[in-house]
Amino acid sequence: MRNMKQIITKMILLMFTMVVLTGSAMADAMIEVNGKQGLIPSASLTLQVEDRLKPLPSGAVKLNDKLGQLVDQCINRRILGLPQGWEQFVVPFEKGDDEGWAAEFWGKWATSVFLAQQYRPSNTNIMDIYRQSFNRIIATQKPDGYMGTFTSPDLYFTVWDVWCRKYTMHGLLAYHDLTQNAKALSALTRLTDNLMAHIGPGKQPFSKGPHHGMAGATILEPVVLTYRKTGQVKYLDYANLLQDFVLPTIKKHSASHLSGHAYVHMSLCEGLLELYRVTGNRDLLDTVLEYYKTALEQEILAVGSGSNAENWWGVKKGKTAVVTQDEPDFGFFKIETCATVTWIKLNYQLLRLTGESRFVDEIEKTMYNIFFRSINWDDGNYGAWMPIHKKNTKWFVGKYQWGTDVGCCAANGPRALLLLPRLAVMRDAEGPLVNLYTSGNARVPLSQGGEVMLTTTTEYPVGNIVTIAVKPEQPCEFTIKLRIPSWSVKNGITVNGSNAGVTIVPSSYVSLKRVWKSGDIIQLALDVRGRIISAPSGSGNQAVMRGPLLLSFSDASVKKIGTSQIPTDETGRVNIAPAKSTQGTWTAFSVPFVSSDDGKIFSVAMFDYATVGNAHLWSPKLTEAVGSKSNVPVPVLIESDHGTTKQKEKETQEALDYAEQMQALDK
Repeated sequence: MRNMKQIITKMILLMFTMVVLTGSAMADAMIEVNGKQGLIPSASLTLQVEDRLKPLPSGAVKLNDKLGQLVDQCINRRILGLPQGWEQFVVPFEKGDDEGWAAEFWGKWATSVFLAQQYRPSNTNIMDIYRQSFNRIIATQKPDGYMGTFTSPDLYFTVWDVWCRKYTMHGLLAYHDLTQNAKALSALTRLTDNLMAHIGPGKQPFSKGPHHGMAGATILEPVVLTYRKTGQVKYLDYANLLQDFVLPTIKKHSASHLSGHAYVHMSLCEGLLELYRVTGNRDLLDTVLEYYKTALEQEILAVGSGSNAENWWGVKKGKTAVVTQDEPDFGFFKIETCATVTWIKLNYQLLRLTGESRFVDEIEKTMYNIFFRSINWDDGNYGAWMPIHKKNTKWFVGKYQWGTDVGCCAANGPRALLLLPRLAVMRDAEGPLVNLYTSGNARVPLSQGGEVMLTTTTEYPVGNIVTIAVKPEQPCEFTIKLRIPSWSVKNGITVNGSNAGVTIVPSSYVSLKRVWKSGDIIQLALDVRGRIISAPSGSGNQAVMRGPLLLSFSDASVKKIGTSQIPTDETGRVNIAPAKSTQGTWTAFSVPFVSSDDGKIFSVAMFDYATVGNAHLWSPKLTEAVGSKSNVPVPVLIESDHGTTKQKEKETQEALDYAEQMQALDK
């Protein structure tokens, strides 16, 4: 009888909840479950636009090699092992801090903790510190919903207050994603309601605040995510108000040239993409894609990112940053690591939505060059404003801010680094997609049920051979997609030693559809021959890239080459062999040069930009013209699925020979 009464009581509460949740307002419902009172979210919200690519489940990816080492170091040193501990991010909320942006640090750190826990779900220490920090943070929330560091209400909604609240919202969203904790959702909605009550039409205008209000308007992204969590239309309405404020600025800049705070504007683009998922308004995606295109054309440099300190370069003396980058004085140009982080995140958003591999190409270039250069490989800390050329000022400004042992960039860096495992291997409706080539393994759920284990072995980006062992739970048909970078023009793919018989197109995914069984082996040979990049300025200056790596001369190398030039083949490529580093760098390469004095070939060492000291990227005319003979022949690789059986056999053998040649070089 007693159980029947409990059941009836719960049914009445449930019916009451359903009534309250219906109607245009879809108000919050509070009920008690197992002695805990909390917000009950609406039914799962149906998105108008679903992502084409999805990350794998928690703990499904393990990375090795240098990328995996940096990820592990980040978790150990920047999440679990900060010198002052995680408490330093909570104390400003508890004691108050009326200046600066100390309130952004907890949210940045908390979203990094979410990514760390997704990568290492079995590490209970990660969840323990997240839980402790969460309990202390929500204890600081005021009765009116305010959660921040300012002590006087007169300071609310001023300077960086709204911007910082955005990160607190993200931290609460991430915690709820992990735990489904009702207190997190309640704190989030109260914080959002407090903002909505004070900022907007008829209240404090959106335009008030740093960067003409654009910094505060970046709350657009978490507001949309709050709508997705709760289904409450008031949050969607507020997001649309923010969109009306933001969209004209993004459109204006896309149509001419970018200006303003780079990091802020890209964050606004992330918010517009979240709103696109919810509304299906194609104009939002098109606007962001146009902004992205303008950024690539005008601002994103050969090193993989852009911004001059915090702002876009814009146009100076009639020239964009891309056109100016090879000028000697451009060495004073400093790229904000926060801008680099947000560029990676924006590319990830576009990758998920469109499924286009070009966005991974950009992430990879950024990662291996300016982003890796921003990391102190000894302790995992991050530089803030990164000089393009000079190493001795690498840790310029921002290492310590507002009594913490981090700065805005050091707090932000892990959010990009810990994102990389989520995009390394993804999935779509047909099966796995391999985006980043690094040794490791991934467990990929299949649409027909079960999963497949992919184990990758490679020395990429130094080597060019990628070997993937395929192990489904049982033989079944599905498609494995491999990214072919835009710069890899001659490629080879074999399955179990035989030509895969597929068309391979750079800047796309190649699809391998078959009945896969345990023990199947894929081998991919990428074209990592060196290529000469001409400066967009038309000055005649040139730089060298090998695969995704931008190469740099050392101080000594610059003197050695003089006016000598690099010999290239008929496609403008040159074989650059790995070499032993004498400069303490991660990688080194031997680059052939033809002496301008006697025509003899000699070798010059070049190093990866990420770890070289003073970087020398641009040199006067490294090659006279495409087609001068290279000293190492380049074999033909498999490029299509047409031709006779004999031709295919010949191509297969050439691909295998090429693989052996490159593996020998790697040794």
